[in-house]
Parts: sequence; structure tokens; C-alpha cells
Amino acid sequence: MLENKPFIDITAEELADLFMASLEDESVIYNTMKKYSRDILSGKYFDEPNEDIKTVALHSHFAGWKTGHWTAIIGMANELMAAGYKVYLLNASLPPADAISETDAPFIKMPSYGDTAEEALDAVTAIEEICREYEIDAVIINNYNGWGKLRDYLAFKRVKLNHTDKSIRCILQFHTSFQRHYASEGSIGSDDLSKSAPCMGIFDGVIAESEVDRRLWSAFNENVYFRPLPVCDNISSLPQTTAESKNIVYLARFSPTKNQLSLVTAMQKVAVKVPDAKLFLLGDLLPAYQEKCKELIKAGGFEDNVIFAGYVEGDEKEQTLLNAGIAVSTSRFEGFPIALAECKSYGLPLVMYDIPNLTIEDGGEENGTIIVPQRDTDALADALISLLEDDEKRKELGRRSRAHMERIYSTDSRSQWAEIFHGGGKNRAIIEDEIQQRIYKVILDSFEGCYINAKAKVAELEEKIEKLERGEDMSEQEVITTPEEESGYLIDRGT
Repeated sequence: MLENKPFIDITAEELADLFMASLEDESVIYNTMKKYSRDILSGKYFDEPNEDIKTVALHSHFAGWKTGHWTAIIGMANELMAAGYKVYLLNASLPPADAISETDAPFIKMPSYGDTAEEALDAVTAIEEICREYEIDAVIINNYNGWGKLRDYLAFKRVKLNHTDKSIRCILQFHTSFQRHYASEGSIGSDDLSKSAPCMGIFDGVIAESEVDRRLWSAFNENVYFRPLPVCDNISSLPQTTAESKNIVYLARFSPTKNQLSLVTAMQKVAVKVPDAKLFLLGDLLPAYQEKCKELIKAGGFEDNVIFAGYVEGDEKEQTLLNAGIAVSTSRFEGFPIALAECKSYGLPLVMYDIPNLTIEDGGEENGTIIVPQRDTDALADALISLLEDDEKRKELGRRSRAHMERIYSTDSRSQWAEIFHGGGKNRAIIEDEIQQRIYKVILDSFEGCYINAKAKVAELEEKIEKLERGEDMSEQEVITTPEEESGYLIDRGT
């Protein structure tokens, strides 16, 4: 739609119009990026990106403040400040006073792109003004798969800074592809992946959330890093639990993707075998989903064994983890689960549902983690009981958990951030080699197969929910296992 106009000459108004057209047909922005990618990376439009990085912006559109998303971003902000960078947090809304308290990095409110050309223009203009006023040298764009990351790239990359006359370094912090796709219908379909993957090369760097993702995206960009989301400045400085307690903790927001209903089902069996065991659910959000959990607990008569502690942070969270003996997770998928990394860092053994390719579960029990099959509540309960009844095993796996985290976080963050900011990303996006084309097709075909299977599973589970709503008799397991849990996304049914 921009005809043959050079990218560097695109006006804010034209960029806003492009974003609006992409809302109707996202192929518009993909085709635009394909058109400009060669010239962008050849240096035709820009001098070399700014090498003297002093000020970094962390950019996100997500306003779920009391979640792992913002815990991760705050951790990155603190890590970057400790490495000597000046950091700003950019978001379309500002956090409530009680939501973010563990960083000194200032928030800057910027308009969202909205649904009209006027709103999009306000956002594009605001990005340019913010970058110039605060002399932003690099931006880390936090985004899932999809065309939104390209919109952010265009808005930031077109800004040339007054204080350097260089373009802004655009680094993509990318949520994992290999878990969300399998669990969530529509979240990362093969069509979306096939369109967005070739655009990865335009970014000056990519931060992946697993080694598997790093290897995939390295096919499209040479400056790709696996950087574990930071728990703290120094894992070795954290106190370590003795793991003597029979308290179990699950640190996660309430969500069908976190699957607390499955954990509550397992806890009923645990409470029978180990009556003094306590499960602490540390999280907030989705009151209706919490009510489902409470109803199941009440029906099973084990209310005294489950504590809904709500969202915790700071000293309260640390003390809760130090008073625990086991961490647990029933997530359907994760990227780099910072909450589990926190638990392991305090020396807690971890029991979790299997999530292939997840860094946290590497090595299994050798690294302090017991892995059981997804949705197998009996296996989950048995694993928890085995640890609760064996003090020495619980303590030993706790020691291994802590050692595992110390190894993961052994890389010097200061030097790696310098490498991320100063690395020279080279576009491999335009695949012309026949062998590469074949490899790429295998990857996409694999994703497409998983996507189709996920859609079929969702349809089957939708039918179960409809039976429930009609009041038809179903087994307890069918009542518990809803499409939200199986598919990884929440169906809004007003409950």
C-alpha cells in the first residue's frame, strides 16, 4: 500500500493507515515487511544501529499486572539497571499503586494503537516523542507470535535519535513457540508462524525462552540468545529452605492454562494419605475459576488442606517459599516459567506436569524435578505423597533444585546483555537455498498438524461443556476437565 516509497520516508500518518489496514487483513503488514526487509538489513535506510547503548526501554501491551509476565519484565529491568543501563518501562496503562513495587525503573504511559487511524497516529507519534525525549537507544519488545511485533518494530525503527543520529536497536523478547502452540487453539497457528517466522531477521536481536526456541529462530536471525528470565541479582544470595515442612506451594495466577482444578483434584488424594499436608495457592485473577476450585474442595471435604493465599510478593512471598517443603505446577504450557525458577532457587523440590523442551524440567530428578504425565492426577498425587512421606528425599531434591538454578543463572548477565545489544543480526529471512526451504517446510507442516489436532480436541471438549450446561450426567473427571484446561484458553461463558 506504500507503493515504492522508501521505508525511511514513511510518515506517521502512513504508518497509522498501514496498521489500520492490517487489522482488516494482517497479510498487509507481512507483505510490507517482506518488501522492505532486504533494504532494511542491507543498511540502505539506516546507518549501523546505535552501538553506544545507555538507555533501554522495555515495551509491552499487557496490563495483567499481578502475573509472571510483569514479574519477568521487572526482573529484566532490575538486571539491566544493575548492569549500568538506564531503564524505562513503556505500557499503554500504568500499574495500580499496589501492583508493582520491586523496581525503581519509571513507567511511561504511551497510547495504545487502538481501533482507529487517529488512535494509531497518536501511538506512533507518542513513540517518536518518547524516544527522543528520553533518548532511548534500544527497545526490548515483549510480544507473542503474531503481527503485533512487526507493528512495534516499524513504530520504533523509523525513529532516528537526535542525540546519536542512529536508529534504535530493536530486540524482540519472544514468548515460546513450542508450548503455546500445542495447548492453545488459535494462539500460534501454522499460518501465523509461517508468516511471522521469516520476519524474525529484521530484528537486531531475539531473546528466546528456551534452547529449543533459540535453535528454531537462529534459522532466521544470527543474533538469537536464550536468556533465562531473572529471579534476582544473585541466586547464591537467596536464603534456602530446609524443605522440612509439609507445605506445598503453587505460585501462579488462577487460570485454566495453569490448571489449578487438576491440582485440587490430586490434593484430595494427598489429604487422605497425609492429613497434615497443606497446599498454598499463591495467585490471583479469574474469581470464577477460583470458585470452581473451592466448590470441588468443599465437595471433597478437605477445606483445611488448601489455603487460597492470593497474590503475594516481596518479603511475604519469600517467607511463604521458605516455609514450604515442595513446589508444584500443573501448567498446560509455559515459556520460561519464572515462578517455578523462583521456587527452585529457594531450594524447593518441584513436582510438575510434563512440558517437553522446558528448560526447568531438564534432567528431571537429577535436577530436583519430578515429572508426571499431563492431566494424570493420580500420578501427580502419588509424586507429592512420595515426597511428603520421605523427608530425606525431599531435602535432597531441594538441594538439587537450588544447584540447578545456580547453573542456569551462572552466565554473567552484564556481558550477555552487551552481546545482545551489540550483536550484528543478519537476515536469513529470505530463504533461497533449496535445502533450507525443505527444512522450513517440515517445521511448518509439523506446526500445522498440531494446530489441526488442537482444533479437533477443542471441538470435542466444547461438546462436553454443552452437555454440562444442559445438565446431563457426566463423570467427575469430565466435569473437571473443561475445554479451557485442555486447550489452554478461556471460554467466556459468564461464569
